[in-house]
Amino acid sequence: MPPLITSFHCRVFLFVWFFVIAAPLFGCHGLTSRNTQPTTSHPNPEILTAHPSGFYVHIPYCRRRCRYCNFAIVPVGLSINQQGSFASIHQQYQADILQELDLLPPPKQSMLSSIYFGGGTPSLAPIEMIQEILRRIMNKFNMDVNAEITMEMDPGTFTLDYLQSLKDSGINRISLGVQSFDDSILEIMGRVHRQSDIMDAIQMIRQVYGD
Repeated sequence: MPPLITSFHCRVFLFVWFFVIAAPLFGCHGLTSRNTQPTTSHPNPEILTAHPSGFYVHIPYCRRRCRYCNFAIVPVGLSINQQGSFASIHQQYQADILQELDLLPPPKQSMLSSIYFGGGTPSLAPIEMIQEILRRIMNKFNMDVNAEITMEMDPGTFTLDYLQSLKDSGINRISLGVQSFDDSILEIMGRVHRQSDIMDAIQMIRQVYGD
């Protein structure tokens, strides 16, 4: 099957995983299925209907590829122009994710206990994209009242207003990509941010989410 988005060589990564006693049967393969409807691939569909599950959404945007990175990403540059080439890439990718969501059948009587936006750098995505994906997921699946909804973010890629909008939208956990507090190591790794960006990011997260 060819990639959904051939213009920048990246598939839509939209997976549902299930926490069961027999979890080792899944291994890594349970999270890397290339099927457009990954929830139907398990040999015993009844397992998928009786256990809490998690939802992973891959946002591939990155400012550039770090030297250690072997993930599925799309470098979009250090300064994103929402009206330029990024807008075209973003609109296509968002449309494909929402289409995948519409095609995905919800497991019967299952309840989501986790939603995870990973990347890439999800905090480079426009807030409207995150909000719409969350809305679609919550409308399709039953949500655990204590569900953990996580967003991966890089220092220097978000503002206080963006962070507040995430919280207002239901994001209740932030995974901040720090890697190191040593600027020389960050440079060797090819990271864009520096220690000052990390401290600013931590301060904003504390301001919005508390300690």
